[in-house]
Amino acid sequence: MITKGKRVISSITYFFLGEYFSDALRTTLTVIIPIIFFFYLGNREAATGIGVGALLISLTDLPDNRFNKFRTALLSLAFFSFTTFLVSQVLDYPIFKALVITFLAFAFSLLSVYGQKIGLIGTMSLIVCAFVMGLHPPRPIYFSGYMLLGGIWYYMISLIQTFIRPYRSLNHAIFECLMASAEFLKAKAKNYDPSIPLDHQQKEIIKLHIRVNQKHELIRNLLLTDRYAMDPGNSNGQI
Repeated sequence: MITKGKRVISSITYFFLGEYFSDALRTTLTVIIPIIFFFYLGNREAATGIGVGALLISLTDLPDNRFNKFRTALLSLAFFSFTTFLVSQVLDYPIFKALVITFLAFAFSLLSVYGQKIGLIGTMSLIVCAFVMGLHPPRPIYFSGYMLLGGIWYYMISLIQTFIRPYRSLNHAIFECLMASAEFLKAKAKNYDPSIPLDHQQKEIIKLHIRVNQKHELIRNLLLTDRYAMDPGNSNGQI
């Protein structure tokens, strides 16, 4: 009973100190703070634009090193700003709007050819189209600027956090990999239990094996693409 209680406390502690909770808290604050601030000032258009911009661009922020995060930020800001401005300009012209949306949907869907991150930026750009059509901003240029400010605001906070704790994502990925490996080994150990059907156990092992491979791939990506961490002169990175 005591051991089970310790496990529960450990799980709760890990949740609140882990990357997922801190990322969720960061995203919530970066979205809510500008909304409250500009609503307080009476500028609803700025509150909506900056809040939506920060919210949508946060979904492109995947675990990565500082250089790749900065590159993702630039690409996301460029795509979001272009999409917002272009779609908002043709909202009052149904034919042009249909043509623009069709072209953007086709073009952004093709971005998945260049990998998961670029594909995600394309997908979120399509969602930006939907938001712009739904909000129908009366001043397209201003709204595009507010969306851009929201994206800059979010990634500024994200990059500052990355520079303060450069190995946060890597440490979290290693920990999750160890946890997944432990579950995988426990599942394999059950193969020696004659009371457990082998077919059912093999299906579980395959799922866990895929999960472990995904964690290994994330660690390799975080390590091999981070020149600072792999620098022989960086003692923290070598550890």
